[in-house]
Amino acid sequence: MALQAPPPRLAIDITRLFRRALQGRRLTGIDRVTLAYVRHFAPHARAMLSRGGWVFELGTALSQGVFTWLGAKDMGRGLLPARRSDGPRFLLHTSHCGLESMAYLSAVRKRGLLPVFLVHDLIPISHPQHSRPGMPETHLVRMRNAAHAGAGIVCNSEATRSALVNLCSVQGWHMPPAVVAPLGIEPWARPYIGEVQTVHNPRPYFICLGTIEPRKNHLLLLRVWKRLADRMGERTPDLLLIGQRGWMFDAVTQALGTDSVARRHVRHHQDCSDSLLRDYMLGARALLMPSHAEGFGLPVAEALACGVPVIASSLPVYREFAGNVPNYLEVDDESAWAALIADYCEPEHGVRQAQLARILSWEPPTWAAHFASVESLLQAIDRPNGS
Repeated sequence: MALQAPPPRLAIDITRLFRRALQGRRLTGIDRVTLAYVRHFAPHARAMLSRGGWVFELGTALSQGVFTWLGAKDMGRGLLPARRSDGPRFLLHTSHCGLESMAYLSAVRKRGLLPVFLVHDLIPISHPQHSRPGMPETHLVRMRNAAHAGAGIVCNSEATRSALVNLCSVQGWHMPPAVVAPLGIEPWARPYIGEVQTVHNPRPYFICLGTIEPRKNHLLLLRVWKRLADRMGERTPDLLLIGQRGWMFDAVTQALGTDSVARRHVRHHQDCSDSLLRDYMLGARALLMPSHAEGFGLPVAEALACGVPVIASSLPVYREFAGNVPNYLEVDDESAWAALIADYCEPEHGVRQAQLARILSWEPPTWAAHFASVESLLQAIDRPNGS
């Protein structure tokens, strides 16, 4: 969906994405979202970088060079001229990075930019026990600033929007105009529906995709695997943990190094390319997602788009976009997780085949639909009275 009139010139804050690219680090889900924005809006946008209270807007030619370097090679044709447009100029901020800084917001305001913020989640506020020390307070400031300074808000799910609306109500903040725009899936996932296993593994295996941190609940899976080993012996499946180390990962790392079951059946892949991840995904019996909380849950959408079953904790946000397709379990029910995983070890087991049948009628969320919602929000802000 395209705007009815030429879009106003945009700025995209790429600070977090640019920094991680310079460091040679694998992209997280938030970084992939920013890259998707770059790919979609680059023909009409400039890049913005920030450090402390300083904001740097790159020129048109330099912006396009940086966008291309970041991997946005399918950016469309043509560039907007460098002259200022008659309408408002929007800043698209998609990472939460820097929103705690009043100096940053002041610099944005001085440039005449109308910021539109993508809110990924309110987990540090709603689940402080699963967050880094100090992050609940920082995230509260970020959400306050987004509410006070935002010309608009993009929420990745209705669960996120509802949490933000409730927070604004409790805190007495004004809630800016907002849209719910579910995230699209990675391009590598969609073309491979129905393909067979491409990774050789001597035993059936499952994967868990996500940063190693307490919220993702990897320790539950390690306890489940002990139950499976007691029950299944040599038939115990393997578990592949795919994700970078976050914070408080020591308990998982220690178990991987010292526990006999984990050393035999669990592997951690910290640096996994998209192509290798695709191959692992296609060969897995299922994706396991026992998270305590999520703002969206891209791995669930990506697995289903590959035709791979999902066993997940019973979170409303998963049901929002995945419906009744996955098998849902309570987040702390170890016996239920162990029993269902054991069933899924058999590729022809009825419960697994039932989910494979449900996947056939599931429609994945798309970036096209996401950006249609974003563009509608920009248009509504640009023309508040429908003029």
